[in-house]
Amino acid sequence: MHAMHALQLWTQSFRKPWDPSGEWELECDFYVGDLVKKDVDNLAKQAMDALSDVAYGDDKQVVRLICTKRLDRKRPRAIVTLRRVHGYLEERAAEAGLGLGSP
Repeated sequence: MHAMHALQLWTQSFRKPWDPSGEWELECDFYVGDLVKKDVDNLAKQAMDALSDVAYGDDKQVVRLICTKRLDRKRPRAIVTLRRVHGYLEERAAEAGLGLGSP
């Protein structure tokens, strides 16, 4: 399903507009016809760029990225799951003993 179509369905189903703000987690499962030709990081970048200005404002809002690449010569495809995460960067900083908030 195309990303714009998915967002239109969201708006129709929940009767409220999509909010692209905040931090996002992107999980990508790439099923490719050839394991050698495609680097998983390049596939992830293509997915992130495709969702910029559609699902979120900019791909720098993606704070967590989980990707796998698998072989499927008969049915190459990408399955992308987008999740909003709240306070992810602040939580990681706190775990590391760093403060990102105001003093």
